[in-house]
Amino acid sequence: MRMASMIGVLMLVVSTTVTAAGSERAELLELKNTIVNLVDALVEQGVLPADKAEALKREARAKAAAQAASEGAIEKDAVASPAAVDAPSKVVRVPYVPEFVKDEIRADVRKELRAEVMQDVAVKAKKERWGTPEALPDWVNRLTWSGDFRLRLESTMFDDDNPRPGDPNAPLNFEAINDDQQLLNNPNAFLNYSENYQRVRARLRLGLEAEVLESLKVGMRFSTGNLNEPTSLNETLGSGFGRYQFGVDRMFMRWDLASEHERARLSLIGGRFERPFYSTEMVWDNDLAFDGFSATGRLRLREAPFGASSLRHGATPFGTPPSEHDDGLFLTLSVNPIDLDETLENDGSSNDKWMLGGQLGLDYHLHREFDVRLAYSIYDFVNVTGQLNRDTLVFNPGVTPDNRLDWTAPAYLGTGNTLFPIKFDSTNPFPPPILFGLASDFTLMNLTGEVNLSFLDPIQVQLMADVVKNVGFDSSDIAKRTGFEVDERTLGYYAHVQVGHEDLQKFGDWRVSFGYEHLQRDAVIDAFTNSNFMLGGTNSEGFIIVGHLGLSPRTFLRARYFSADTIDGWNDNLVPGRDDTHLGIDRVQLDLNALF
Repeated sequence: MRMASMIGVLMLVVSTTVTAAGSERAELLELKNTIVNLVDALVEQGVLPADKAEALKREARAKAAAQAASEGAIEKDAVASPAAVDAPSKVVRVPYVPEFVKDEIRADVRKELRAEVMQDVAVKAKKERWGTPEALPDWVNRLTWSGDFRLRLESTMFDDDNPRPGDPNAPLNFEAINDDQQLLNNPNAFLNYSENYQRVRARLRLGLEAEVLESLKVGMRFSTGNLNEPTSLNETLGSGFGRYQFGVDRMFMRWDLASEHERARLSLIGGRFERPFYSTEMVWDNDLAFDGFSATGRLRLREAPFGASSLRHGATPFGTPPSEHDDGLFLTLSVNPIDLDETLENDGSSNDKWMLGGQLGLDYHLHREFDVRLAYSIYDFVNVTGQLNRDTLVFNPGVTPDNRLDWTAPAYLGTGNTLFPIKFDSTNPFPPPILFGLASDFTLMNLTGEVNLSFLDPIQVQLMADVVKNVGFDSSDIAKRTGFEVDERTLGYYAHVQVGHEDLQKFGDWRVSFGYEHLQRDAVIDAFTNSNFMLGGTNSEGFIIVGHLGLSPRTFLRARYFSADTIDGWNDNLVPGRDDTHLGIDRVQLDLNALF
């Protein structure tokens, strides 16, 4: 090293001059000691290894001794020679080494040592494969972690004309009535749709996927949220500093198969998994998880007909598409149990509640920057209608009301669907209803489509529409089941336009959208639709405005405004004899999202 050489030269010179110039011995010894102390100081500071310092000292002494012996021989020759009488004496003078020179020596030594050490470490790391996948256990390389955290400020505002709790026409809280099986003297029997409120909410999700085989994966995800509420993973902060629930939101096994050249693909999944259908939140809330089994197949019709496109789909059915540049058909079939916990009726599994779903769709590129997606779906719900416990209609004091048909009540209720009482408190002389069930059957036909334009890349424009119709509604069947007539309200539609960056990868990336939704009372099951629009449920219409702003590759802001009003009176066809009640609800949300 250059600095080590400099130190060696200095030591050599000093050692030599000490032996050659006795008259200046004290000065040269001081200089020698200064150099030795400098070397020792570098060792103490970790700049110079101790063994290298000792080697430098030994080398300097050896060279000094050799040089002194050589100069001694020269002097003898000079004495023997007549010309040597007038020759000047050879005295080597070493000047004082200033402090800045010492600092420079230290800096050069440190720089050269650092480079040498880093090179040695790099060679050793490469040789021993530090940090490479091959150096880790096999099971570690087969795990993929994911997660996100969302912090939300939320304000919910009600129309001034909404009835207040206690008003005879205030909306009933059927979820609370069913849970308590109590209508009279129930403090939770009415919904608060009159007092504005603000909340701070948070959501945490942590997922893990393990590769068992190249084509077989097992996954799980944990999340916050009410364990009994299917459409929300939020926790409301401010619980007296208490802790929050963290439950299993996903657990599944997925098998992905592909033909040669991947022209045909098939994905099979079982357990609890994400929504397997291409859809909007009008039918299925984004946080809703599906239990059961699902299969999605895709057949490629054309491979990237216009080459690599800049278009990317934000919402895609599970397992499709393998390439967003290809044209193809996709088919999804799903069998999903809703409630298999009914054990009171000894008649096999005929009373189990199921959802059977099927979807056929098409991806097609009309141009390099212009593509369409279209899907037609059928969702059939089995055994979801309520059945009346007729024995509870008769006053029967001292006897617990008949509960053999309680299982026909929904496990969870939103708001809006037509309900009717299926159980009464027979211990009361005038038995009040204490349990409610769905009046209608539900078989949904759903048509969803979108057009994506990317002529202004990276700005994309998306036009999307969704229409749903409940063809399972039968007025005569409902009249037989409930004893009263119900008007048909079974249509829903939604449309939006979205403009901006599809991916929020850096600060300043943005995306905005405007949507309108009209969802009649019995168009879909109210427990599974968008949990924010009209606070979750049906019998609502209004608009949704959404804006996104990217902050970094993994963080972004989102602001949403929901404004909804009831279509029909809240209690129309719900409880005969009550007046209609119209409601208006606005909700504003500001979210900070972080992905990890």
